[in-house]
Amino acid sequence: MVCRNIVPSIITYNTLLDGYNMNWSTKEAMDLFDEIIKKGFKPSLVTYHIMIDTLLLAGLCEDILRIEEPVNSFHLYGRGKLRPDIDVYAILMAGVIKCGKFGAAKFLSHEVTMKGLQLNIRMYTVMINGLCKQGLLTEVKELFLEK
Repeated sequence: MVCRNIVPSIITYNTLLDGYNMNWSTKEAMDLFDEIIKKGFKPSLVTYHIMIDTLLLAGLCEDILRIEEPVNSFHLYGRGKLRPDIDVYAILMAGVIKCGKFGAAKFLSHEVTMKGLQLNIRMYTVMINGLCKQGLLTEVKELFLEK
């Protein structure tokens, strides 16, 4: 493709990233993600979904937190109109909880509320799972009964 002077799009890169994810090729996915950034492409929400999922499956907790920063800064520093949706936050939340980073999970929960995003079943499930892992059953009940 590149030899024929066809420039790949972010969709092409997302397809490659997803292929690496499906084949457990985490290092290749990380290298490609870094290449995407270096070439000046703006990662889409799909890009972040794939990368967070790839890192979560590989158990690379510190790298999940590395991805979190570009997701937030992408919108905050005006590098585009990309705004993380509730699913990106749910994936991030699941990742930081799996890694035992409950402080980061609490921060993400607060950030979601501050941005006015509507919690969905996936986010509630992830949050309830995290609270259960901490033994915070009273908080689980409150979250479950929340209107």
